[in-house]
This record gives sequence, structure tokens and C-alpha cells, in this order.
Amino acid sequence: MKKTALILIFILVFTSSVYGRSRNEIVEKGSVKKAGEAVSAELVIKPVDEVETGAYVEIEFENAVVFSQEVIDGNGNADEIGFNGSGRGYQYEGYMGYRWNGKSGFGDVMSGKVISEVPYKITKLSDYKIRVSLCNVPAEYAGKSLSKYNNSADAPYYSIPLPVYVKEDGYIRIKMSGKVNDTSLTYSNYVFNKSENDSVVTTEEITETTTEEVTKNENISKVNKVSVTIGSCNMSVNGNNIEIDVPPYIQSGSWATLVPLRAVSIALTDGYSGKGSINIVSWDADTKTAIIKSGSKEISFTAGSGYVNIDGEETLMENGVKAEISEGRMFVPFRVLGEVLGAEVDWDSSTKTAYYN
Repeated sequence: MKKTALILIFILVFTSSVYGRSRNEIVEKGSVKKAGEAVSAELVIKPVDEVETGAYVEIEFENAVVFSQEVIDGNGNADEIGFNGSGRGYQYEGYMGYRWNGKSGFGDVMSGKVISEVPYKITKLSDYKIRVSLCNVPAEYAGKSLSKYNNSADAPYYSIPLPVYVKEDGYIRIKMSGKVNDTSLTYSNYVFNKSENDSVVTTEEITETTTEEVTKNENISKVNKVSVTIGSCNMSVNGNNIEIDVPPYIQSGSWATLVPLRAVSIALTDGYSGKGSINIVSWDADTKTAIIKSGSKEISFTAGSGYVNIDGEETLMENGVKAEISEGRMFVPFRVLGEVLGAEVDWDSSTKTAYYN
């Protein structure tokens, strides 16, 4: 199979100056480290090989929340975070206000105009994840000047805004995956917004990843020592402190200790150090179900249900405990979560702390 490659170019500029739209940069305007502030940034992708119809990338964010689909499309309300003005959103807008329909091809939308930016379409998948569908780019134009095609001296590229706002003061991390030319793509964790004064230039290449490699990466040995305490937003992972956005608590009625599913799952598989995947958990908004994929095992919890589903088989959890959503996060009993992920679990009643491994 022909190798597929996309070149991502990042230049992070942390300054109080205002920068215009740029082909080669992710630009942050001013400090966006404060909770509730929209991120002004763009992700630039330069294809160096053919991009076929149906290609997409998915971007998952940590410590950043995706705007509503209405705001992304330009149909939101003025009081929503990220509102750009009536009719102005974050979708591609080309010559004469052209909005890509997700179907028209390169030849339909790029000819006849002196332009090099290729259309994209953003779809919100969850509060922390978007899918960006990419218009195709023929092999004969990828990485090459379009001067003989539409008089543009530049090579084709995608310039995708990040439609998110900061959830808590601090850095933002993204992880990308996707599919181009029937090839699955993975991209390691990328952290930005770590300093207000540093400029960082990074070039990354997304390349073909085999199923064997993906399985190896996802099947992380669960040897991490993790602890969480009732009422505390500090989680310990192998002795290192990780701040989580919502603390564990005691569930009314069952008196069970509930922990944030996503944070603990990532910690147990070492996702916070970059050795494991922050994509171990996915969310089905229609059924309010959190799905954990750990190695070959698939585990799911549904809000309001007293059952845990392991590889299609449901098991009733003890003492009438149910998974539930609190402060926008899925919470599940600490012992059940640890056991289904293969961790040894312990509880210190004096400190109200749950220990894994």
C-alpha cells in the first residue's frame, strides 16, 4: 500500500499581540490559560501525498471543551462561548463565502480561484472531540504549487481552527487519529499553551500505522499505582500529582465511592505520561454510555444503570450502586472500575482514599 503522510506544522506564539490568519502557524492570541476563554488557534495540515474522498482526522482535547455545533456552524447564540457573530462560525469559508458541503471534490471547489486552502468540515462528536472531514487532494497536486492549476503559487493545505474553550487554567493537550486512503492514522499527544512567553516550532508526520502497532500501543500493562481521595481533585499516578476536574464522592443511597471514569481509566493505562492512550474512553451521547477499550476488552457503563457491560455481557453491580453523571463527568464505583481494568484495589477508610495496584 502506498505510504500516506500528512505534515503538521505547529508554531505556537504566546504573546499579547494580535496575529492574522496564517498558513504555517497555530497562533494563540494573548493568554488563553484562563478557564472559560476561547482558544484562538489553527491546526495546519499539508498533505504530501494523495488525500482521497472520505478522509478525516479526529481531534480529542484535554482541558478544553468543544463549542456547540451551532456555534461551530455560525448559528449559535450571542451568549455562548466562542460565538463569532451571526453567520460566522468555524467551518471552512472560501471564495464568495463558499461553505463546503462535505461532498464536492477538489476539482469542483479549487479551480477558477487563486486559492490554496482546501475545504474541511468540522463535526462535534462530544464535548471533548471533533471530527474534521477533509476535501480530497489529487496526488498530482499534493505538496506541489498550484500555479498551473489555478494560478496559486502555494501548495494545497488545510487550516483548521480549534473550536474549543479552556476548561481550567493551564495547558491543553490534543491527540489525533483518523483515516486517509483507507489507512488508519495515529498521532502522539501534543501539548500546547504551557507557557505565555515561549515560542515552539514543531513539525510532525502522521504515517501509516498497522493494526499490530495499534494493538500493541493500546494493550498497555496496567502496573501504575493510582490513588484518589474523596473530595479531592488531586490524583496520584506513580507518585506524581495529577489534577482532575471533579473529585470522587460518596453516592447517596448506595454509599458507594464513585470516581471519575475517564480520569482513572487514563491513569491506569499511563495515558497521562504519553505512554498510553487518552483515547481509551469514548462517549455515546445518545445512550449516555462511556465505553472503555483496553487491549482486546470492551467495557461500558451507562448513566442510571446498575450494570457494567464487559464484552457484551452485563453484570449487576453490588449494593444498588449505579453509574451516574455529575458535573459533566461519568462516575462509577471505584472497585468495579479497577477490577474490570485488571487492577488490584484497596480502600483506606481513615483517609477515604481508594488505591489501585
